Amino acid sequence: MHKSLGATNWLAKFFIFVNNFIMKNFKLSAVFDFVFGTSFVFFVSFVWLRFFVHNFWLTLFLSATITFVAVCVYHILKTKKANKQAIKKDDIKNANAICNNFLLCTQKEVLATFYKKFNVKYQTKLTSNFLIVNDKILYPCYNTQSITDKDVFFIYQTAKKHNASQIIIACKNASQSAIDATQIIGDKKVVILQCVEAYKSIFLPLKFDAPKLQVAKPKKNFNTYLSFALNNQRTKNYAIVSIFLLVASFVLRYNIYYLIFSTLTALLALYSHFNKKYNVSSQQII
Repeated sequence: MHKSLGATNWLAKFFIFVNNFIMKNFKLSAVFDFVFGTSFVFFVSFVWLRFFVHNFWLTLFLSATITFVAVCVYHILKTKKANKQAIKKDDIKNANAICNNFLLCTQKEVLATFYKKFNVKYQTKLTSNFLIVNDKILYPCYNTQSITDKDVFFIYQTAKKHNASQIIIACKNASQSAIDATQIIGDKKVVILQCVEAYKSIFLPLKFDAPKLQVAKPKKNFNTYLSFALNNQRTKNYAIVSIFLLVASFVLRYNIYYLIFSTLTALLALYSHFNKKYNVSSQQII
């Protein structure tokens, strides 16, 4: 009796640990996709192999092997793609963080920050409105609205008396009229670096510090998981599994189990599609 209670407590603790690990390290949508995808590959492999291999345990082993290899290949390809996307997302995130931080600063504070970074590597002179870096003029222009052609012409008129080969305008966003205005100016080359462009050309090479913004994550409860599992976006998955299990029931032994699970997944598909309680956007849930 005591041993069974001890084993039950151990299993409960193990499942709690696994649940906490999954919730901390994986999105619920990824877990659902993994379970459905793995099950689908396994059952397809099992059905086809069963026609050619008459030994049940060998069929089971080969199906598991094929599923494992398919999951590994998918994971490798997905990881490579995710790493590339993560770099782009991080660049955009850091660029926006720096630019948004400049929106909260005065022009004097922005110039001081730029001067501190540029003066380490380049011959830099600080004026009241812009920086002179070697033979180029750098004008930080961070406003809540996109800069326009009026801003470009004002900056040009302010900086044209200096003998500079190029005028660089760093800003968060620029309108099309501002970009067109750079083509009108002929005696000096005018370049506009918007948020991400400025990050790659200036912020990243000179190691500008990106402010860390902490966003509170909403707490998840059991109703959260029900809302995700029974959302109408899951209907297609349930329907595919139900149809596949129904087809498999005509081929495999012990078809009663396949019929039972096919019926259950069909009911889940119907309920997830028509119920109103859980049919909210999954982006609001997870």
